Amino acid sequence: MVAQSVTVSVGEDQSCSGTPNIEYFFANPPVIQQGGSSTLQWGKVSNASAAYLEMPDGLQGVATPGQTTVKPGQTTSYSLYAICGATITKATATVFVPQ
Repeated sequence: MVAQSVTVSVGEDQSCSGTPNIEYFFANPPVIQQGGSSTLQWGKVSNASAAYLEMPDGLQGVATPGQTTVKPGQTTSYSLYAICGATITKATATVFVPQ
């Protein structure tokens, strides 16, 4: 009989530990008219293995710092998530569109 040892590691990314930090996240301008646009801007995300921007059509990975232009037809909230293992930090920015 031959003894064999197998090690299986299941765990989080070791490049971060603790709580992720989002420097800032905001919409500029925060209020637009119908048909207008706003720029979502975010600063450096630290102590995180990934950053995601939640848009109405889903999540997308983003580089930090960064920005993107949005043209919502109604008041819409956007969220930026920074992830370190099982710990998630969330920042939210809202673009207001008066009706």
